[in-house]
Amino acid sequence: MLLGAAMVGSAWVGAGILRRRPAVSKVHPELRSPLLYAPLSLRDHRSLQLGRGLLAGRTTPIAEGVDVDERSVEDDDGSTRVLVYEPQGRTRPSPALIWLHGGGFVMGQPEQAHEFASRVAKELGALVVNIAYRLAPEHPFPAGLEAGRAPASCVPASVHLGHDECIALSGVVEAHE
Repeated sequence: MLLGAAMVGSAWVGAGILRRRPAVSKVHPELRSPLLYAPLSLRDHRSLQLGRGLLAGRTTPIAEGVDVDERSVEDDDGSTRVLVYEPQGRTRPSPALIWLHGGGFVMGQPEQAHEFASRVAKELGALVVNIAYRLAPEHPFPAGLEAGRAPASCVPASVHLGHDECIALSGVVEAHE
């Protein structure tokens, strides 16, 4: 009985991988990850916890020559943890990028974007502020998005790193079945 259930489960997983193959093939080879094949249907609390578990503790390397500083930005709902990426020898003033990590406002953490955020900081000579936004459903939408507003308005006051008036807000848009 157990063997039969395992075979059915394996077949279901295999079918899911085959269904995702065309979409994953469109992703640049350097950006492909086994996680792209994971079925991330977030229809219930259990699947959300599974998705969060898959991403928990995942970090990417920090680009050489970039310093990362963890800070806290106060807003109306308390404080928001941010990671500030600054390339060594940055010319001031410079632009700043407020980055919202991937996870659809329901999962993930800023450390999963270390590589991207530090590369942007290094290649553009910009300050990058990566936000640990509040996750839904514990903090319903738009709480996560609103968490990006406080750092955007507070970067000059709370980060004190000499950027000019050019601040961009961006993030990852992920499509799920």
